[in-house]
Amino acid sequence: MANTKDGELGIDSGIYQHQYENDTPGVRIYAQVDDAAAYLAKAQELGGTLVQEAMEIPGIGIIVGMFLDPEGNRFGVIQPRHDHG
Repeated sequence: MANTKDGELGIDSGIYQHQYENDTPGVRIYAQVDDAAAYLAKAQELGGTLVQEAMEIPGIGIIVGMFLDPEGNRFGVIQPRHDHG
């Protein structure tokens, strides 16, 4: 994975190879939110399909989750852990 420089203004991004056998190719868009679980629940209420429940990434200080919209496009949510040190 390659990330943009830390500490600079702008939109963070990353490039990585697919890690899962059943993963579909394409762009992944993540939106930073204040409550990943709540946004995933709202996506489901609006017709989305849960792909990955909100889960903490150990040692990184973020919580991520993913859903499919009704047309099958993947979207992710990312929640910073402000208590992570």
